[in-house]
Amino acid sequence: MDMVAQFFITFKDYFLEVLPFLAIGLFLMMMYICSTASVPLVHAFIAQGMNIGAGMVMLIVGPVTSWGTILVLRKEFGGRVLLVYLVTISVAALTLGYLFSIM
Repeated sequence: MDMVAQFFITFKDYFLEVLPFLAIGLFLMMMYICSTASVPLVHAFIAQGMNIGAGMVMLIVGPVTSWGTILVLRKEFGGRVLLVYLVTISVAALTLGYLFSIM
């Protein structure tokens, strides 16, 4: 019983640590932020207490996932290539953001 409880406590701590990265990544996939405007916005969020790794995710995902890029990729290359593009961007941004926050 103690091992099961320890697993859930560890999982909860890990989930709460990664949750800001996932929230920022999902939010910015739906919303476009210009790369010029995202730098002062991230700076303000970090000054208010946002995790610095989540800020890095915001800087990576925001400008890369514009609606123009998404629509052109889907029209020219199809839905499969668009899905691979979005998954690659998501995994890379979440990994780099997490590594940036633990350094």
